[in-house]
Amino acid sequence: MAQFATIHLELDDFFVQFLKGAFPQPRNIPFFQFPKSHDLETAIQILAKGSDGPESHLTGLEIQFSVLPWKSGFEYFTLTDKSVQLLKRRIKNYYSLVAHDFLSKTRNEGYEIKDCIYLFFAKYEIEDTEKNYERVKKDFDRWRNRQSAKKYRKNLRKKNAVCPVSA
Repeated sequence: MAQFATIHLELDDFFVQFLKGAFPQPRNIPFFQFPKSHDLETAIQILAKGSDGPESHLTGLEIQFSVLPWKSGFEYFTLTDKSVQLLKRRIKNYYSLVAHDFLSKTRNEGYEIKDCIYLFFAKYEIEDTEKNYERVKKDFDRWRNRQSAKKYRKNLRKKNAVCPVSA
Protein backbone atom coordinates (compact mmCIF):
# COMPACT_ATOMS: atom_id res chain seq x y z
CA MET A 1 0.00 0.00 0.00
CA ALA A 2 1.32 3.40 -0.97
CA GLN A 3 2.10 5.94 1.71
CA PHE A 4 0.95 9.50 1.06
CA ALA A 5 2.40 12.78 2.26
CA THR A 6 1.57 16.44 1.72
CA ILE A 7 3.61 19.53 0.98
CA HIS A 8 2.62 23.18 0.71
CA LEU A 9 3.65 25.19 -2.34
CA GLU A 10 3.28 28.98 -2.69
CA LEU A 11 2.05 29.62 -6.24
CA ASP A 12 0.54 32.56 -8.04
CA ASP A 13 -3.29 32.35 -8.03
CA PHE A 14 -3.28 32.09 -11.81
CA PHE A 15 -1.27 28.84 -11.74
CA VAL A 16 -3.35 27.44 -8.85
CA GLN A 17 -6.52 28.03 -10.89
CA PHE A 18 -4.89 26.51 -13.98
CA LEU A 19 -3.78 23.37 -12.10
CA LYS A 20 -7.20 22.91 -10.52
CA GLY A 21 -8.81 23.26 -13.96
CA ALA A 22 -6.29 20.97 -15.68
CA PHE A 23 -6.54 18.25 -13.01
CA PRO A 24 -10.11 18.17 -11.66
CA GLN A 25 -10.27 17.04 -8.05
CA PRO A 26 -13.04 15.32 -6.11
CA ARG A 27 -14.93 17.91 -4.07
CA ASN A 28 -14.54 16.12 -0.73
CA ILE A 29 -10.74 16.21 -0.42
CA PRO A 30 -9.04 19.27 1.11
CA PHE A 31 -5.79 18.92 -0.84
CA PHE A 32 -4.62 18.77 -4.43
CA GLN A 33 -3.35 15.61 -6.15
CA PHE A 34 -1.70 15.12 -9.51
CA PRO A 35 -2.66 11.99 -11.45
CA LYS A 36 -0.54 8.96 -10.64
CA SER A 37 2.64 8.77 -12.76
CA HIS A 38 2.17 12.30 -14.15
CA ASP A 39 5.40 14.20 -14.75
CA LEU A 40 4.63 16.77 -12.03
CA GLU A 41 3.79 14.01 -9.52
CA THR A 42 7.12 12.35 -10.29
CA ALA A 43 8.95 15.67 -9.89
CA ILE A 44 7.42 16.19 -6.43
CA GLN A 45 8.25 12.63 -5.40
CA ILE A 46 11.89 13.14 -6.33
CA LEU A 47 12.27 16.70 -4.98
CA ALA A 48 10.55 16.14 -1.62
CA LYS A 49 12.95 15.71 1.27
CA GLY A 50 12.12 13.98 4.52
CA SER A 51 12.02 16.21 7.60
CA ASP A 52 11.72 15.73 11.35
CA GLY A 53 8.71 17.99 11.83
CA PRO A 54 5.90 19.66 9.93
CA GLU A 55 6.59 22.65 7.72
CA SER A 56 6.74 25.97 9.55
CA HIS A 57 4.49 27.80 7.07
CA LEU A 58 1.31 26.03 6.07
CA THR A 59 0.02 28.39 3.40
CA GLY A 60 -0.33 27.95 -0.33
CA LEU A 61 -1.51 25.01 -2.37
CA GLU A 62 -1.53 21.79 -0.34
CA ILE A 63 -0.37 18.96 -2.61
CA GLN A 64 -0.64 15.29 -1.68
CA PHE A 65 1.75 12.84 -3.33
CA SER A 66 2.64 9.19 -2.99
CA VAL A 67 5.94 8.62 -1.22
CA LEU A 68 8.62 6.62 -2.99
CA PRO A 69 9.53 3.36 -1.21
CA TRP A 70 13.03 4.44 -0.20
CA LYS A 71 11.64 7.62 1.41
CA SER A 72 8.94 5.88 3.43
CA GLY A 73 10.77 6.26 6.77
CA PHE A 74 9.70 9.91 7.12
CA GLU A 75 6.38 11.23 8.34
CA TYR A 76 6.89 14.84 7.20
CA PHE A 77 8.23 16.16 3.91
CA THR A 78 9.39 19.56 2.72
CA LEU A 79 10.90 21.19 -0.36
CA THR A 80 14.20 23.06 -0.40
CA ASP A 81 14.30 26.53 -1.94
CA LYS A 82 15.97 25.15 -5.07
CA SER A 83 13.34 22.39 -5.30
CA VAL A 84 10.56 24.96 -5.04
CA GLN A 85 12.11 26.94 -7.90
CA LEU A 86 12.45 23.81 -10.04
CA LEU A 87 8.89 22.72 -9.33
CA LYS A 88 7.49 26.17 -10.13
CA ARG A 89 9.43 26.16 -13.40
CA ARG A 90 8.04 22.71 -14.27
CA ILE A 91 4.50 23.93 -13.56
CA LYS A 92 5.04 27.04 -15.71
CA ASN A 93 6.47 24.90 -18.53
CA TYR A 94 3.45 22.59 -18.30
CA TYR A 95 1.14 25.62 -18.44
CA SER A 96 3.01 26.97 -21.48
CA LEU A 97 2.75 23.64 -23.27
CA VAL A 98 -0.98 23.30 -22.66
CA ALA A 99 -1.82 26.97 -23.25
CA HIS A 100 0.14 27.34 -26.48
CA ASP A 101 -1.26 24.10 -27.86
CA PHE A 102 -4.85 25.08 -27.01
CA LEU A 103 -4.52 28.68 -28.19
CA SER A 104 -2.81 27.79 -31.47
CA LYS A 105 -5.39 25.09 -32.26
CA THR A 106 -8.34 27.36 -31.57
CA ARG A 107 -6.66 30.21 -33.49
CA ASN A 108 -6.16 27.89 -36.47
CA GLU A 109 -9.85 26.97 -36.29
CA GLY A 110 -10.66 30.60 -37.08
CA TYR A 111 -11.35 32.14 -33.67
CA GLU A 112 -10.11 35.62 -32.82
CA ILE A 113 -7.25 35.66 -30.28
CA LYS A 114 -9.52 37.31 -27.69
CA ASP A 115 -12.07 34.52 -28.05
CA CYS A 116 -9.32 31.89 -27.86
CA ILE A 117 -8.14 33.27 -24.54
CA TYR A 118 -11.64 33.37 -23.09
CA LEU A 119 -12.25 29.79 -24.27
CA PHE A 120 -9.00 28.81 -22.53
CA PHE A 121 -10.20 30.49 -19.33
CA ALA A 122 -13.52 28.67 -19.55
CA LYS A 123 -11.96 25.27 -20.19
CA TYR A 124 -9.44 25.51 -17.35
CA GLU A 125 -11.73 27.41 -14.96
CA ILE A 126 -9.44 30.43 -14.71
CA GLU A 127 -10.89 33.71 -13.49
CA ASP A 128 -11.16 36.09 -16.46
CA THR A 129 -9.65 39.24 -15.00
CA GLU A 130 -7.84 41.87 -17.02
CA LYS A 131 -4.52 40.86 -15.41
CA ASN A 132 -4.96 37.20 -16.39
CA TYR A 133 -6.04 38.17 -19.91
CA GLU A 134 -2.98 40.37 -20.42
CA ARG A 135 -0.70 37.67 -19.02
CA VAL A 136 -1.97 35.00 -21.42
CA LYS A 137 -2.06 37.38 -24.41
CA LYS A 138 1.52 38.58 -23.83
CA ASP A 139 2.73 35.02 -23.32
CA PHE A 140 1.04 33.81 -26.49
CA ASP A 141 2.32 36.77 -28.54
CA ARG A 142 5.88 36.14 -27.35
CA TRP A 143 5.56 32.45 -28.21
CA ARG A 144 4.24 33.25 -31.72
CA ASN A 145 7.10 35.71 -32.30
CA ARG A 146 9.66 33.07 -31.23
CA GLN A 147 8.04 30.50 -33.53
CA SER A 148 8.11 32.96 -36.41
CA ALA A 149 11.78 33.79 -35.79
CA LYS A 150 12.66 30.08 -35.65
CA LYS A 151 10.88 29.48 -38.95
CA TYR A 152 12.69 32.44 -40.55
CA ARG A 153 16.11 31.25 -39.35
CA LYS A 154 15.37 27.71 -40.55
CA ASN A 155 14.44 28.95 -44.02
CA LEU A 156 17.51 31.17 -44.08
CA ARG A 157 19.76 28.18 -43.24
CA LYS A 158 18.10 26.14 -45.99
CA LYS A 159 18.61 28.93 -48.48
CA ASN A 160 22.28 29.37 -47.52
CA ALA A 161 22.88 25.63 -47.73
CA VAL A 162 21.55 25.50 -51.30
CA CYS A 163 23.17 28.72 -52.55
CA PRO A 164 25.88 29.82 -50.17
CA VAL A 165 26.72 33.49 -50.23
CA SER A 166 30.11 34.01 -51.85
CA ALA A 167 32.45 36.60 -50.42
